[in-house]
Amino acid sequence: MKTILLTTTAILLGIASASAADLAARPYTKAPVMAPTWNWSGFYFGGNVGYGIAHNETAQGIFAGTPPTVLLGATTGPVASDGVIGGVQIGWNTMFAPSWLFGIEADIQGADVKGSQRFVSGVLFTPGDFAAVESRLNWFGTVRGRLGWTATPETLLYVTGGLAYGEVETRNSSSFAIGGGVLETAAASLKSTKTGWTVGGGIETRLWNSNWTAKAEYLYVDLGSQTLVNSTGPVTAFAHGSDVESRTHIIRAGLNYKFNSWN
Repeated sequence: MKTILLTTTAILLGIASASAADLAARPYTKAPVMAPTWNWSGFYFGGNVGYGIAHNETAQGIFAGTPPTVLLGATTGPVASDGVIGGVQIGWNTMFAPSWLFGIEADIQGADVKGSQRFVSGVLFTPGDFAAVESRLNWFGTVRGRLGWTATPETLLYVTGGLAYGEVETRNSSSFAIGGGVLETAAASLKSTKTGWTVGGGIETRLWNSNWTAKAEYLYVDLGSQTLVNSTGPVTAFAHGSDVESRTHIIRAGLNYKFNSWN
């Protein structure tokens, strides 16, 4: 009996020693640290480049008298304009629900969106007469709200809209062959800062697991219309009036950098 008891005790001590050795050899591991998730909230700054396309309706009239008193003829038609745009933007976002975002963005753009049209029928007197108009958008800016939805944590779809402003330039010119072979020409130009509205939308996504994001955006910019009149002379008193819209479709791509300190 004593032999059995000693043998059993030895076996139990051996098992305990082996278990203690296993516990001592087991390595210590830290709990995994979760990487911080991307957060769209905060301030950002960036730049963009794009293209502007316009198909602006234009009304033109030839009048007798100065100031214009009698309409002698009129015509309407589009002035097709296009050109490069580019500039900078600054903005702020805040997440107000797990997948929804509200933001404010302001931008300023240089532009070279221009086009012209020569009208030669339905308004003039002889085959050599003409009336022409040129429209140009020199620069513009916007201040807009943004409402976005995160299709994925790092991809944002948004709509945007608000105030637009910019410098619109209109030029018109005309030439009339009158009695005795006299050719009368006139030209005028008007440059002014206009205000209006804009609406659009886009997509923005995080790049390289960093604070950089890239966006593609469409905006419709409406700055109203501009009216301009020139007068011929000195032999006759004709006036050439034109009213030109400034409504431009903007397609642009941009890069933004979001500041960490504002997460």
